[in-house]
Amino acid sequence: MADLAGLNEDEVRAALAGDSPGEEMLRRLAPALGFHAVDLFILARLVVPDDMAPLDAAAAMWVKSTVTDAVRLPAAGRRELLQLIRSLSQE
Repeated sequence: MADLAGLNEDEVRAALAGDSPGEEMLRRLAPALGFHAVDLFILARLVVPDDMAPLDAAAAMWVKSTVTDAVRLPAAGRRELLQLIRSLSQE
């Protein structure tokens, strides 16, 4: 995983052992794990950086529960949900 993300193995091991991952680590790990970086910030209970924040501030209250539910779906369900989300307007 460290190689795929371009990270040092010790950094990844430390995060897996309970150290809080940094912003750069989460951004790099996301594609290696098949996630969007914003999903990892939410799952790690970290503040989502401004460049990843939703355009609709009211939408933020739904993100955590949507991501939490989505990770429990089978792959086909996640693809369908992602397709639906991408079809929604950002305003």
